[in-house]
Amino acid sequence: MAVIPIGRHSIMNGVWMDNTVQRNEKEVARFCTKLNRVFSKIGRAFVWQKHIVSENIKKAGFTDGLDVEVEDYLQKVSLLPHDCVANMELMADFVCSTEPTT
Repeated sequence: MAVIPIGRHSIMNGVWMDNTVQRNEKEVARFCTKLNRVFSKIGRAFVWQKHIVSENIKKAGFTDGLDVEVEDYLQKVSLLPHDCVANMELMADFVCSTEPTT
């Protein structure tokens, strides 16, 4: 299973039921657990997206709560110092945490 969901479809994240195997309640329950985990991580990825854009808006000096043009956002955020590895680790920790999405 993907640590961070790479798409909305279960197979993209390594979750599926083999149709050549005899299904039983245990196999179905295992599949449902894995699929629910993918859906939860997708939800957390969307929460992270909102969070990081809001943080970037503040760091770039825009007024919180006001609309920002995409071009202006991208230009100013590209000038901010960043550590790609650290940022990816923060996102992975957030997406993989067990806290509910809000």
